[in-house]
Amino acid sequence: MPLPADWVEAIFTKLTLVYGQRFLAQYAGLQPEHVKGTWARELHNIGGPGIKHALEHLPADHPPNCLQFRSLCFGGPVEPTKVLPAPKASPERVRAALARMASLRSEQRDPRAWAHRLKAREAAGEHLSITQRTMWRAALRADLTSTEELPA
Repeated sequence: MPLPADWVEAIFTKLTLVYGQRFLAQYAGLQPEHVKGTWARELHNIGGPGIKHALEHLPADHPPNCLQFRSLCFGGPVEPTKVLPAPKASPERVRAALARMASLRSEQRDPRAWAHRLKAREAAGEHLSITQRTMWRAALRADLTSTEELPA
């Protein structure tokens, strides 16, 4: 659907007032209805904000032709698109997320929880790297010396 004729008239009025004869000379010898019809078809999917942006950001040195004006329109603000509502979370996913949060909270209470997990993995027969074995032992040894090995 072409741009409404009154919009095209308003654009032509503004461009004629800004550029005067330089704008009109581009279309000398052409029928005004054909020129305006072409502008209406080329600007068919441009909304009010785009046209407003183009009219506020006209080049100072030369009047734009139809395609240059169209490019100016696309340089403006983008109209927000409709946002789809967020999908509802399934009860299973909510429970899993809450369980992860609870385990994180317990780790916050025990800063050496990672070391206990590594120790349990090694006890279960998993092969740990030398660094992993050294680190969990050092962390838990520091824990033991600070609480259990001190004389009562």
